[in-house]
Amino acid sequence: MATTINPNGTTLVEFSATWCGYCQQMKTTLNSISDKLEGVNVQIVDVDEEMELAKQYKVRSLPTLILFKDGEEVDRHVGAMPADQALDFILN
Repeated sequence: MATTINPNGTTLVEFSATWCGYCQQMKTTLNSISDKLEGVNVQIVDVDEEMELAKQYKVRSLPTLILFKDGEEVDRHVGAMPADQALDFILN
């Protein structure tokens, strides 16, 4: 899988794993708000398949969401969150 961080715009990367219940919950949350994320590139990274990428971004707990704007990390959140909090995290 190739994760692409858009150098122009907003990218949200969720580092997750198939065995992680909170990660699956976060995927469901992101799917439920996807219609409000127009223009946001959302990437899901399975840490079991992309260990080097997880190391590169120092991911130690799951799920970890990293928000990039114009290719630069601007915020990070560890753990699942409800839809309204996720929207606020991504859009503000």
